[in-house]
Amino acid sequence: MFVDINLVCVYFPEPGAWKDTHIMRGKKQQTPAFTPPAPITTPLFNGAADQQQHLQPSPVGMPQGVPPVSGVPTMMPQGGGPPGAPPSYGDMPPQQPSKEPPAPVMKGPIPAEHLTLQDTFNGLAERCKNTANNPHTKRKLDDVSKRLEALYDKLREQKMSNPILEGLHEIAQACQGGDYPRGLMAHTRLISSGSFSEISTFMPGLKSLMQIATQLRV
Repeated sequence: MFVDINLVCVYFPEPGAWKDTHIMRGKKQQTPAFTPPAPITTPLFNGAADQQQHLQPSPVGMPQGVPPVSGVPTMMPQGGGPPGAPPSYGDMPPQQPSKEPPAPVMKGPIPAEHLTLQDTFNGLAERCKNTANNPHTKRKLDDVSKRLEALYDKLREQKMSNPILEGLHEIAQACQGGDYPRGLMAHTRLISSGSFSEISTFMPGLKSLMQIATQLRV
């Protein structure tokens, strides 16, 4: 039989190859078999939970990371009552004593010789109030009454000159007789006398009184 030597391939291992292979096989046989760990029967250390607890925001007034101390009593409001309760009467500020109203000023009497002025002017103003139906007229009569009181205060002080007193009595006589044009003329002469600053508080009231009496025909 003829064999072509060109087709024959003979493998000759390199020197030492058989030895290395034998050593590797020996090492693989010496490796101990893998033993699985025993199952965990105890709970793991709760480190993550503790860390999360420390990272939670602390209550107001407590440092970061420090848990609030149990058993500390809640701050009580002033007065010893529970939160939201009204303060006790012992803690309320003392109340100031109420001020009494001022006593009315006692006015002196009007001189007897001038009482006819008060009776005449007050009586005419009262008749006008009873007759007037217009609210505007009633308000004007209220102002007249205030100005008449200023006249009576002047009479009590007894500081008006004789010419002014004579002019006032002339006006009163004209009002008693219902002669209001005469009274208005006496009023004009009295203002022109040069003492208007002394009679300015009540003379406008006398003029309004006579004008209203003329309109109402009282």
